[in-house]
Amino acid sequence: MHAPGAGGGGHCLPKDTWLLRSGLQKYGRNHQMDTEFIKLARKINDYMPRHMYRLIEGALEEKGIPIREAKVTILGVAYSENSDDTRNTPAYTLIQELEARGTEIVTHDPYVQDFPEAELFKDLGDAAKGSDCLAIVTKHHEYHSLDLKKIRSLMRTPIIVDGRNVFKKEDAEKAGFLYQGIGKG
Repeated sequence: MHAPGAGGGGHCLPKDTWLLRSGLQKYGRNHQMDTEFIKLARKINDYMPRHMYRLIEGALEEKGIPIREAKVTILGVAYSENSDDTRNTPAYTLIQELEARGTEIVTHDPYVQDFPEAELFKDLGDAAKGSDCLAIVTKHHEYHSLDLKKIRSLMRTPIIVDGRNVFKKEDAEKAGFLYQGIGKG
């Protein structure tokens, strides 16, 4: 819960923190409470998909690929691992950032059955084929056991932007990937 990542989603966390802040401001008058930390936490969480976009853009630039000519495969569109729930998923914001720049986007999620925001593949190999970047948004268990060398052979450009710390940088680089990860310097 307290780990750097691609952003928080779901139906509770985004609204409940604002409700808590509002309640503290309204009813906490007898016991003054500073609620700026709650506001800052929400601001950071809401920004994380944009940070993912910047990591993707930077990695593509490093490989000489303009964002408008890239194909990005988003791994996981559910807001929570091993779930099919896409309510307020950080994948929405990331997709909007990429689409605004003309990036081709495909998605993979082993649990989600329908995702109208982008083409959804059930087969990971089909999703990765011809891709320039894998962007991990959801930490599904399936992603932990990916055969990186096999996936790399399907991709046009071997880049991983890991928004959930699924892989160790050393392992991804050993498999031939340019690796960027949230929370890793």
